[in-house]
Amino acid sequence: MEKATGQRLSGGSGSRRSGMPGNSEEIALRATQVCLAILQNARTALYLDMRYLDLPLSALSFRINTQLEGIGTDGSVLAAHPKILMDLYERDIRLVNRVYLHEVMHCLLRHPFKKPRRDAQLWDLACDIAAESVIDHLGSRSIRMGVSRLRQNCYRELNESIKVLTAEGVLSGNMLDSVRSFLDYVTAFTEARSWQAAYSDLFDTSTKTNLYLFDMVYGTSRDRGQAMVDLKEEYLRAGLMPAEDELPDYLPMYLQYVANMDDAAKAHAAIDDIRGVLTKMDERFAKEQHPYEPLIAVLKEL
Repeated sequence: MEKATGQRLSGGSGSRRSGMPGNSEEIALRATQVCLAILQNARTALYLDMRYLDLPLSALSFRINTQLEGIGTDGSVLAAHPKILMDLYERDIRLVNRVYLHEVMHCLLRHPFKKPRRDAQLWDLACDIAAESVIDHLGSRSIRMGVSRLRQNCYRELNESIKVLTAEGVLSGNMLDSVRSFLDYVTAFTEARSWQAAYSDLFDTSTKTNLYLFDMVYGTSRDRGQAMVDLKEEYLRAGLMPAEDELPDYLPMYLQYVANMDDAAKAHAAIDDIRGVLTKMDERFAKEQHPYEPLIAVLKEL
């Protein structure tokens, strides 16, 4: 989910640094033109699919800004980092359409104009959940993509506890309480590099609390090697190209495989296949008071 309310829209695509070579300026100008065209095409695609959103879709002006960390809006401007926008476009044009509509939904739901009553990071997350829930239920062709099991369960649990799925309602529920300690842990880092270093210290050197599924099942048994081969072939059949520098049983990679499934029943079955491993992993993480244990606990209950 794209973070919309936390971006500061200072600066702009028209500013130039003194002393920048002409060819660099030309490249930057061309990148800006391409990005503006991408956003305009997304607006057109959404309009043709959802004509009833004509005014909201046209209300935001565009700004390409390399000082941003992503894509966001302040209610009047849709600002985007050029590389992030072009990466989304190269992956799937529907991702650009969804991000555009995501920001429009933030405005329609008045998220940028409300002051968070609680932790700002939790507020941003609640706003994203509310916006994405609307988009996932529209079903329009320009934005239609498979809804992962994680999202389906998120929406189901929230709908069971609140009448209308709003950002305020999400924050009033109990679902986010399970990850609050993790968010508190993350916000203690002042920069991404220090968080990355801490992540490496936690997972790269520990044999008790790592994220490798087969380590919980086979340990050092020879059967683990064949299981790796079988799992990699399963990824390839599903159209997922595993990273060469990572083992197939790496939990985030497996979750990516599950999230890309269009069939909800298959996704449920894939999670069921590792539920016992997740339970064992959660027990180990809880015993070590691991900061990532709340996330494992959430996965275990899907």
